[in-house]
Amino acid sequence: MQSLSWLLPIFAAVCPTQALIVGPSHNAGLVFRHGLIGSASRFAGSRLSESFPVIGIDEVTEPAALLAARSIKTQLLKLPDEVSIGPVECTYLQTNVPRSSRPPVVFLHGFDSSCIEYRRLMPLLEEQGIEAYAVDLVGWGFSSTSNVRDVSIRTKREHLYAFWQTVCGGRPMVLSGTSLGAAVAIDFCAAHPDAPASTVLIDPQGFIDGAPPVPKPLARLGIRVLKSWPLRWFANQLAYFDKKAMATDDAIRVGLLHVSRDGWEDDALEWLLGGGYSVSKLVPKLAQKPCLLLWGRQDEILPAADFLPQFQAAIPEAIFRWVDDCGHVPHLERPQFTAVAIAAFVRGQEVPFDASAKVMAETTSPSPASR
Repeated sequence: MQSLSWLLPIFAAVCPTQALIVGPSHNAGLVFRHGLIGSASRFAGSRLSESFPVIGIDEVTEPAALLAARSIKTQLLKLPDEVSIGPVECTYLQTNVPRSSRPPVVFLHGFDSSCIEYRRLMPLLEEQGIEAYAVDLVGWGFSSTSNVRDVSIRTKREHLYAFWQTVCGGRPMVLSGTSLGAAVAIDFCAAHPDAPASTVLIDPQGFIDGAPPVPKPLARLGIRVLKSWPLRWFANQLAYFDKKAMATDDAIRVGLLHVSRDGWEDDALEWLLGGGYSVSKLVPKLAQKPCLLLWGRQDEILPAADFLPQFQAAIPEAIFRWVDDCGHVPHLERPQFTAVAIAAFVRGQEVPFDASAKVMAETTSPSPASR
């Protein structure tokens, strides 16, 4: 088993556990990559864009995933010359809701995922009249990396800032991060405190700093393992509470769609060899703005018993709500619940559901599949 220890950070990365917070090399040289170019109409009632091929989508059956793939939009962004060699593409989903006086919601997906992670939440927020965007973080998702110098933390920060300025018009936003996406949000809020009007953290990662190194000679092989079916299957088993209904082969196929993007393997390798996000000291800065904290009560990846007390100590005024009968991904497993909670928060209304902050034994109760 010791000879396979180099695989542990990779396994943990796809199952976002403690070792998932692997990061980019900040000394990466100029890298030329080739990515996807394309666009689609608005989220509701769109047709599949012929210029944006989502490879593997023909094997997917979930209607929400098919709709999301048909709805991906693309925007060219201007990033600083220090991190780019030309306009950088950004792929994202958007609700078909006019701008209003309320701030838009910007969602950040988890490690090695894509905007399609929000496929079940976005239509529900559209029904609620919430202007929302789900962004592909550069280096992951479908966003092309052909014109970026690296996929470092700084590049991800600049990419998100340019998206906020260009697509959201620089209006104060509700910035929401799920799992590792929460670490991205925490880092961004510290660098640009005027950008967020508030934050929404969903089963967040914020108190695991850094990650164990991976030997370079074995790293590329590890990346190929990262996109293997067995590893993704096990990750799915950990991610959901209702494993029988949610951890399906189709869910694995959806989760693998973005790995066919040109440059994915090189980007993943660069990220794997870096040092990762270290944002624990930045979490208290979120206390300066309203914050909604949602946590799946049965999260096996980032158990509430281990991490919720730290968030509540750092952000004591945060509005906390349990998501019952739910694992690590409330936006996928309990999208109706998540949409109602976020819509109420955005409108400044009372957020419904269980507000008890007590971490009880049932936070780690067995899933239906293991009973």
